[in-house]
Amino acid sequence: MVPLLTLVATVFANFGGIVMPEIETKNEWARGLKGVNLFHNSMSNCSQRTRVALEEKEVSWTSHHLDIAKDEHATDAYQSINPNGVVPTLVHDGRTIIESIDIISYVDEIGHGPSLVPDTDDLRAELDAQLTTAGDTQGAIKVLSHEFLFKPVRKMNDKQLAALRATHGNRDLIAFHEEFSKGFSDERLASVVKEFADAFDRLEGLLQSHGGPWLLGTQFTLVDIAWIVNVHRLDLMRFDFRHWPALKAWLGRMQQRPSYKNGLEKWEPKGILRFFGLYSRLRSLFGGGVNAYIRK
Repeated sequence: MVPLLTLVATVFANFGGIVMPEIETKNEWARGLKGVNLFHNSMSNCSQRTRVALEEKEVSWTSHHLDIAKDEHATDAYQSINPNGVVPTLVHDGRTIIESIDIISYVDEIGHGPSLVPDTDDLRAELDAQLTTAGDTQGAIKVLSHEFLFKPVRKMNDKQLAALRATHGNRDLIAFHEEFSKGFSDERLASVVKEFADAFDRLEGLLQSHGGPWLLGTQFTLVDIAWIVNVHRLDLMRFDFRHWPALKAWLGRMQQRPSYKNGLEKWEPKGILRFFGLYSRLRSLFGGGVNAYIRK
């Protein structure tokens, strides 16, 4: 059993020129963890992002898988590791780093092989902008995932909501599930689909202007890792990419990379994918799928 950690403070540690949110703890167990440890979930898109980065940079890591359906992220033990009570969390030789965009940047620093950050100032600026946007769309992808994939199994009743309120300290997460339980409005769904359509316009433009094969040109970067999980998630919803053909082709190239296969694909339970496929087809057949909200 994982002993409870005592959260002392949230500090910002500078590693290799990149500022990382880091949680410091005096707990002996946390300080004693050796190597790279990842607390994650198989279907969490942020966890997928970090696993792809770990595979891409050939970093050996120890898995600590949390079953979200069983609320293992809501335990006192895990919330003492990550006070937000969400995944992923990376612990490296006792150092604890949260937020997936920061984790993949950290992994690029400690991993092997070529850097995932471009050398030129203009491309670095573009990388920073697209990493920020990828992180900012997390709320939108959560709405779409729960509405168009998870709805039959993750919508909470009053009893489950009460249990979440009693055990989880993340007020934003609780508010999200309360909204989800009531049902998202058409206006809300249209707004988050537009958020992705606008982001995809930008990614399509990057692929066309830089000539591919990757989002910032010939170099595979953190931007490709940051965005693949969200594009993949919408693909599971049967999202219509006809307006973004270069992005659809990029998705195909990403799916051939070993890091995608080992960090994302192999972790997705086949039964869950079959369920998602069936549910998405049924939603589409009756006119209530994600494509009903794409701008015309």
